[in-house]
Amino acid sequence: MRILFDTNVLYAALTVQRGFCGKVFEFSLARHSIILSDHVLAELRKHLAQHPQVGIEQAEVAIAAISSAAVDIVIAHAVECAECRDPNDLPVLGSAVTGRADAIVTGDKDLLVIRVYNGIPIFSPRGFFDRFLAAGEPVA
Repeated sequence: MRILFDTNVLYAALTVQRGFCGKVFEFSLARHSIILSDHVLAELRKHLAQHPQVGIEQAEVAIAAISSAAVDIVIAHAVECAECRDPNDLPVLGSAVTGRADAIVTGDKDLLVIRVYNGIPIFSPRGFFDRFLAAGEPVA
């Protein structure tokens, strides 16, 4: 499967020690193909650089590591979506389409209420874990 992770999940994976989002990302790396977009990486870079325990240099190291793990980094294109309550989420949906994602993993409630966009299901980290990763794995 080709999975697009949204900024909030990647941010949590990198900043919360032993957190659930980190577990989902780690398991996904081992079992699926990770897709990123320039939009998600730019947002992640901005938020990580503002984190009091991360800073700019460590943010760049994290971005490089995540980028090297991805099978594809696509250019985000905003798309039209009448159900989307936040126009800032349109590039995430466009990235999923451009990257031929099989799923989007996000904690963003504005995206989660859409449920499926252009045939691409949208999952919370827990929902994705339960559906695709939990077989035989202990759940936090």
